[in-house]
Amino acid sequence: MMLKNRFPHVRCLFLPENRGFAANVNAGLATIDDDVLLVNDDTVTITSQWMDFLGEHDDAGAVGATSNCALIHQLVTYPNRPLLDDVPTLSFFWILLKKHVLDDVGYLDEDFGIGTSEDLDWCLRAKKKGHKLLVDRRIYVHHYGGQTLQRIADIAELERKNKALLWEKHPEFSSVACTEAAPPGSPTLSS
Repeated sequence: MMLKNRFPHVRCLFLPENRGFAANVNAGLATIDDDVLLVNDDTVTITSQWMDFLGEHDDAGAVGATSNCALIHQLVTYPNRPLLDDVPTLSFFWILLKKHVLDDVGYLDEDFGIGTSEDLDWCLRAKKKGHKLLVDRRIYVHHYGGQTLQRIADIAELERKNKALLWEKHPEFSSVACTEAAPPGSPTLSS
């Protein structure tokens, strides 16, 4: 309730239980009618002027940020990339979605359960419908990386099951586009 008291214009949705990333995000997205939606998982947005850049993304269906822990093409250290980079997929740890694109593509697929690959699936569906996905390299977000997933006993089995579902739904998908990276010394999903 502190958030609601401090920011009365922010709508808070309190769910009785963690139903998984896709279900939780979908519950929030279903309550919003604004033109641009921000999904912010466990991140801290470092770039304070990120809202100033929104007008520059009229042709994008979704915009992601760079980060310390992300899909490889969203890493802040990924070299020699343009300021606005059209990419095959975006991670949903921090993403701006256009409402009309969400309406066209649909919500995240809750068949992915607690998490992993539901964001890649959504992006592949968006690409198939002709929507552009951009990384804006002026926006940096510190991502704490899979805090919920670290509590799962058999993360390898969850990832295997969800990658199989992803490839069943999108057999043309290259595993290169879903390579995640974390800073040296960070806990990884396989450790």
